[in-house]
Amino acid sequence: EGLNMAAPAKLAVSEATLSSADGKTLPTTATAAGYTPATSKYVASIGVGAAGKITVKTQATGCATQPEFLLTPTVDAGKVSWKCEATAGDACAPASCR
Repeated sequence: EGLNMAAPAKLAVSEATLSSADGKTLPTTATAAGYTPATSKYVASIGVGAAGKITVKTQATGCATQPEFLLTPTVDAGKVSWKCEATAGDACAPASCR
């Protein structure tokens, strides 16, 4: 659920980046990206930070350590690509982030 709920944040960061004056400047806050953070029963928070990085913190997953993961954007040739890595609760993090 965390990755699905992070999709609007990824879109906001991508759009803000590609529409910046040089087409490469990443936003450093959710406000700068035009994103309003959302939560759910399983997602405690989604935030946008330095260099457009998106942090997703989960809750109530049943895991011993609640998964947290970081989505890191890279801009190349007018395209924003994303890398996901687990920063906590690796065993319960999405497979694409482990």
